[in-house]
Amino acid sequence: MDKAVLRRYIICGVILLVIVMVTHLALLGGDSTPAPRPISAEKASSVYEKAISALQEKSNISMTVFQTKTTTVSMDIFSEESEQKISYTGLGTEDLSGFVDQRLSIGSHTVSIQEIYNDNTGYFTVAGVPFSGSITQEEYLARYIPVIPITASLYETVSGQIADKTTQIRFTDATGIESWLAPYGATLITASGVAYVDDDGALYRSDYNVAYTYNGIEFRQHFNAEITATDNVTVNIPEDTSIYTPIHYLDAPRMLEEACGYLMAADNITADYKSEISYQAYGDSLTEEIKLNILNKDTWAARLDTNLRLTNTSLGGVLSDIQQTEIFKDGAYSISTNGNPPAENPEIDGAAMRSICRDLLIGSIMLPEYIVSAELTETETSYNITLTASEDFAKLIYSDICQRLYQDPSLSDELSQNYKTNTMLCYLDLDKISGMPIASGIDYIGEFKKDAISYKIACKTRQDYDLSSQTTYNSIYEKAGA
Repeated sequence: MDKAVLRRYIICGVILLVIVMVTHLALLGGDSTPAPRPISAEKASSVYEKAISALQEKSNISMTVFQTKTTTVSMDIFSEESEQKISYTGLGTEDLSGFVDQRLSIGSHTVSIQEIYNDNTGYFTVAGVPFSGSITQEEYLARYIPVIPITASLYETVSGQIADKTTQIRFTDATGIESWLAPYGATLITASGVAYVDDDGALYRSDYNVAYTYNGIEFRQHFNAEITATDNVTVNIPEDTSIYTPIHYLDAPRMLEEACGYLMAADNITADYKSEISYQAYGDSLTEEIKLNILNKDTWAARLDTNLRLTNTSLGGVLSDIQQTEIFKDGAYSISTNGNPPAENPEIDGAAMRSICRDLLIGSIMLPEYIVSAELTETETSYNITLTASEDFAKLIYSDICQRLYQDPSLSDELSQNYKTNTMLCYLDLDKISGMPIASGIDYIGEFKKDAISYKIACKTRQDYDLSSQTTYNSIYEKAGA
């Protein structure tokens, strides 16, 4: 046979063989990865014990942790997502240093947080604002998922399989909640975990799922922790610590941001707002009371009931008394003043009304950038954070007072030349179980001199929240006559 012809036959044969093999693989799904191979419970437990023993000997560790959390209060669900990049050096020794870079989202509200630890001091940055304070090594580590989050003795069933050079150990039929997570007295609904060990015997990933109830509130959380133990881990300790504002309660700035997130994420919320401002020099005072109801069921709806009363002591008392009702429902906005028939205003759409409500809800919560000091007290049911605000915040408050009473910004400039702040406090009260806000407020007193006489200018604001209100529907629809 001619060699050229023979060569063609050989080439065609090879091509045909390749086609047959590709077709065969396609029919089989095209996956040549070996099927997972089950191992005994004893073998799975042994692999896990060796892996965690080896990890406990490592002092330099980095982790990437993804977390989701849902909190259900009276059928209302609040969702959180978090991504943390964690680095430790000297873990397990007295020379621990740590760095955590976190992106936390509650509803649509996202905040960036960095937390550094060194020598019993925390250097925390929230939304770009730096703070420092005392914190022990144990307190710092307790803030995050541990390097070994799954305790084998808490699960009645352990199983395992080997897949693609990884041993997967599953923990099911939990008898309790991991001690690093849930408060004492919580009731377990379900929990499970999966540990991933590579062919070198290193634990490189842990997944943990848990659902539990505590004091009538249901929590569901998922953690995915990817672990790397390497000598290349570094933690950069701040060289210039003077930029960090020292405060006693380091979590205060974070809690302000979390409170804003919860308020903006609430589907059923009732808020009661009261503000009293006064300007002693002219004898004027303004009291504003607002009741806000928001409902996000089939569609978003809201109602604002506002009472405004302006008085003047030298002019005989009440100068004006206004009652106003604003309703947004079924995609339309209407306003009624002093009992007059409601009038629609198409210029205020859903986005505008949401903005009005959002500004009111968080308007009595101070931004972290104005914090000078922060203290924590607690009751049986709540955490109470008291904040001293900066002089810049005080200036904003008295400028707002001048604007609201007199629509005269120049008056604020006049005051600033003969002015001092006597009191500038803000506070935030949080539910001890859910961490959600129950009240916030501002107490401000300024003093200025005019013609050698001292006068007070003051603002007292308080807002109470119910983030799982059961009365919003009736308040918006039935009360409105719908």
